[in-house]
Parts: sequence; C-alpha cells; structure tokens
Amino acid sequence: MVNKWTIIRHSGKPEMLWGDTGTLGSPSYSYLSMLDWVYRDISGGGSSYDAPNILYADGKLVMDGGLTDAAWKYVEELRKRRDAVVKEVNDKHHRSF
Repeated sequence: MVNKWTIIRHSGKPEMLWGDTGTLGSPSYSYLSMLDWVYRDISGGGSSYDAPNILYADGKLVMDGGLTDAAWKYVEELRKRRDAVVKEVNDKHHRSF
C-alpha cells in the first residue's frame, strides 16, 4: 500500500496525495488509480494549466516525465474497451419492438 503519492507538475510544484486520508475516495491508491486521477486533472485544465509530469510513490520515483501522456493513453484504452463490451452486451440482449 502506498501511503503518499507525490506529483511534480511541469512548473516543479509538488502536490501530495495521502493514501490514508481518503483524498481520492478510498483508503489506498494503486498506480492505475493515480493515472485515472491525473486524467481527470488534465481534463479540467485551462490555458494556464500546470500539468502533472513526474510521479513518486512513498518517495520512490515511479515515472520520470510523460505522466499526462500515460494517463491519457490508459483512460482512453479503458473507454474503448468498455464501449466495445457494452455494445456487445447490448447487441446480445436488445429486442426490437
């Protein structure tokens, strides 16, 4: 379990997310949960947005740059696969009236 995630933004500003305080809505966060958090963060960014860039878990380097790209690719792949599964299930159970 990771107790503290640290994100370093492009400006160099650190942001800490504590795994034991419920910052993201659960008691601990996986790497994939952090990618989801970063995706939501970048989705709300404006013109002067300071994007997440580097990720640490309990002080250990996890990703040295490219964090926003990794988050974007992860969530987009999840969406594509989820959409395909939903379509398959809907097509199987759909009844025309």
